[in-house]
Amino acid sequence: KAKVALFPTRIREACPVTPLELGMCGTPVIAYPTGGTKELIKDGVNGFLVNNVEEMIEKVQEAYLLDRKQCHLFTKENFSSEKMAKEYLKVYERQINGSEN
Repeated sequence: KAKVALFPTRIREACPVTPLELGMCGTPVIAYPTGGTKELIKDGVNGFLVNNVEEMIEKVQEAYLLDRKQCHLFTKENFSSEKMAKEYLKVYERQINGSEN
């Protein structure tokens, strides 16, 4: 039931799970644009990307106003297991087709 989540890590994870889990719950995330985080968060839709602690604090009130349903839908439409499996298959097919040509 969190209203907003702060994800203040600067670790360059390829696909951090925490923002995905929060997004599926409809919780807006405020995070630094490092690693895969910058692909998981769309500014003003399911959270905000910020560059420092001051910006993170400033965005908290704005994040309260984000539509929780839209946070969930953005994450589901872009990062559900079904969507990710389809996208991985596309990458594999490109690799196979590219190596055969």
